[in-house]
Amino acid sequence: AQQCRELGTRGTLGTALNTVLQQSLPDNAHEILNKRTAECRVAYTEVTFGGMKPQLVSQFNSKEDLIDCLRASCNIPFYLNGTFTVPVRGSKAIDGVFATDFSRFGCPFTGATDTEVIVTPFKTKAIGLNPMKVHPKGSNLVYEVISPDLLDRKSWPFRSREVLYMAL
Repeated sequence: AQQCRELGTRGTLGTALNTVLQQSLPDNAHEILNKRTAECRVAYTEVTFGGMKPQLVSQFNSKEDLIDCLRASCNIPFYLNGTFTVPVRGSKAIDGVFATDFSRFGCPFTGATDTEVIVTPFKTKAIGLNPMKVHPKGSNLVYEVISPDLLDRKSWPFRSREVLYMAL
């Protein structure tokens, strides 16, 4: 984190993310997630010669596999670590936003039947996040969106432009 503060996040965020995940996640994090009743899904975009293929992963082979999938889900090309793709599961990948409907801003449909939780660091109006756009009307699915919209200005004093600037 110190390196990102001193040098910026472009090209250094991948190393910082890997370090934090290695230190923070327990060795059996993949087993904990694999046993959950409600699946925890990670989205990334597999890059192939034929184009881009969305991947939605809910089972992890090891802690390292979980970290690889998380890193792939954060990979904005050339930004995360200075390369276009990152390796994951024998393939090359970029952020899941590139394989989803932009009205969901990188949050793929999970196949949930009860509740779907969408997490974003941006205000939903600023990015045009509208999960209802990609589901048929009459669906009983309940949407929970975790975003700065839930906080008052004192708790989250940043505007979307500032959040984007901090990320870059």
